[in-house]
Amino acid sequence: MRPGNKWLIRAAWCAIVIAVVAGGALIWIGLADHPSWSDVRSNIMRQMMSSLGDILAGTVGVCLSFSATIFMVVTFNEQRRQHEEQLRQSTRERFESTFFNMLSMFFNVRETVNRQIAHDTADQMTSIQDYYDGFRRYYADCQGDGTVSRIERLLTADDLCEADLEQAEECLGEVFANYVSHSGCSIGYYYRYVHNLINFVLRQWCGDENRDNRKQYLNMIQAQMSDEELGLVFYDAMSCHGLNKMSVKAFKRKLDDESFLENIGEMSLLSRNHHQLYRSTMFKFLNMEEKKLKRKR
Repeated sequence: MRPGNKWLIRAAWCAIVIAVVAGGALIWIGLADHPSWSDVRSNIMRQMMSSLGDILAGTVGVCLSFSATIFMVVTFNEQRRQHEEQLRQSTRERFESTFFNMLSMFFNVRETVNRQIAHDTADQMTSIQDYYDGFRRYYADCQGDGTVSRIERLLTADDLCEADLEQAEECLGEVFANYVSHSGCSIGYYYRYVHNLINFVLRQWCGDENRDNRKQYLNMIQAQMSDEELGLVFYDAMSCHGLNKMSVKAFKRKLDDESFLENIGEMSLLSRNHHQLYRSTMFKFLNMEEKKLKRKR
């Protein structure tokens, strides 16, 4: 029972006690033959003889009516609370039914992607893990044209600013987009499925009051993904493939705001410094100094 309802019930019982005491006192004053009340009795008896019923109704009746009203309010509040709880439970059950169905379909999507990679690529790739390893090799090959060194120079600058982060992000996004074209295999629908699965959770559990619920279900999604899959999502979200119809990297912002990638392994990134491109995410591999620096930004 809610605390507010407990106070209402206490008030109702107090009103009943007052009604009983007041009614008993009035009856006793009107009917009792007690010497100590002789002066009072002589003044009150004339009123009591003619209007005892009205006095009782006016005193006791009001208190009892007040108590009955309070009990009705408490009953209504309890029924409403139970109804709201039933609705919340029903909503959660419907959500979980759809969510776990989508999560089950995610395994089928992964298998389909693996078959597509094996079919479309020419360098013996057979899985998402191979696809990400191919991206690692491609990134290392970019050392020759100065792209990688420029990214690392931007991210290790002593006076690192937002403009440096944006330039590094654009360069990395271009490298990833070039790799997709180079590999001859685009697995965009894999990212879209992950995106829609995450969006489904965010729409259902929006608002700060639902942060724990969001975290619970997002962690379930993350737990089904390998470090290589998280790495691909990490870089895809900052490329042109991660833009929405308004040309905004909305998916990357959601990943960062919800710290979806926080459990990715340090060795799964192309470079440790790349964690800085997700400004809000406190990755598990960060040391205390790096976390303090992120909070300041």
